Amino acid sequence: EISPVMDRLLTRARQEQTWGTPPILYACLTVAGADPDQGPRLAECLQGIPPSQLTPALIPVLSDKPWAKNLLERWRTHKETPQRVKRAIESETRKDVA
Repeated sequence: EISPVMDRLLTRARQEQTWGTPPILYACLTVAGADPDQGPRLAECLQGIPPSQLTPALIPVLSDKPWAKNLLERWRTHKETPQRVKRAIESETRKDVA
């Protein structure tokens, strides 16, 4: 069962203070890639990150994940999301359209 593995990873992920591309993110993405039900769980966890902790490096890693589309849009429109993160989201969105 992969769900308990994701539980432990998400518990660890919640301890991160800055969200660029910490190693725990790649562990979570690996589990989400192995079990599609885990992607929305990861998105829910990431939604709880204070926008001030986001960095632009996180955006390209998530931009091709279908379960992250709504999350990225929330961050793009959130008033507390740093402008450099919003620009990274907009840049990735333009790539998707092209």
